[in-house]
Amino acid sequence: MGLKVPEVLLSGNHEKIKKWRELQKTTNTLKKRPELLVKKRIDENNIKEMVDHMPQYIIRAPWYTTSGLEEITTLRHQKLTEEERNRFTPLTSNVERGFYNNNVYRFRKGACENCGAITHKTKECFERPRKRGARWTKNNFRNDEFIKPLMFKNDYEGKRDRWNGYDTSKELDKFKEYENIEKQIELKENENKKEKQKLEEVKEEDNQKKIKFEHLHKLIAEKSAKEKEMKKMMKYF
Repeated sequence: MGLKVPEVLLSGNHEKIKKWRELQKTTNTLKKRPELLVKKRIDENNIKEMVDHMPQYIIRAPWYTTSGLEEITTLRHQKLTEEERNRFTPLTSNVERGFYNNNVYRFRKGACENCGAITHKTKECFERPRKRGARWTKNNFRNDEFIKPLMFKNDYEGKRDRWNGYDTSKELDKFKEYENIEKQIELKENENKKEKQKLEEVKEEDNQKKIKFEHLHKLIAEKSAKEKEMKKMMKYF
């Protein structure tokens, strides 16, 4: 016959083989008996039966689609094709975020009157409103922010990817800062412990001196009492 065996059947992957067989079933029924697929609600991309409680405005393809599957309930119209995906930039393309390392020493025309950055206006400034802005104080200017270039056209997921352009080295810098703070706290605690130990030692020495002084005071008092008694006894002789 000259027919070739599909590579899917020779791969040995049972899941792919099962999906391929189900896809062949649906394609054959779509060609020969399309009226049967109107009753059976099938997602052709995942080849799984869709949930019954899905509303019709989500499942049914709109009238302006050119897929020819308007009467068949499917979710193909909700997914992007390869051509549509190529229009957008992939999620792996990173966009720099944060601030430039440029040091600003004077107010520039068109810059924010509050912080002094030239990448946004005064109404768009996210910094706390200062009592006197950088335009009038002429010091404490903020660095400029990175602006997203126009060449980047993100899709629905890319626009909502808040971790895009995140630099992990910044997180490591934070860890280092916290480690330095913990070391400083440990050093202060050790110094306080040493000071407490010294104070306790001084108190113990003072207590010992007090005890010795009290003991000597008692001895002197007893000796003076004995001398008085001896003087009284000597009067009678």
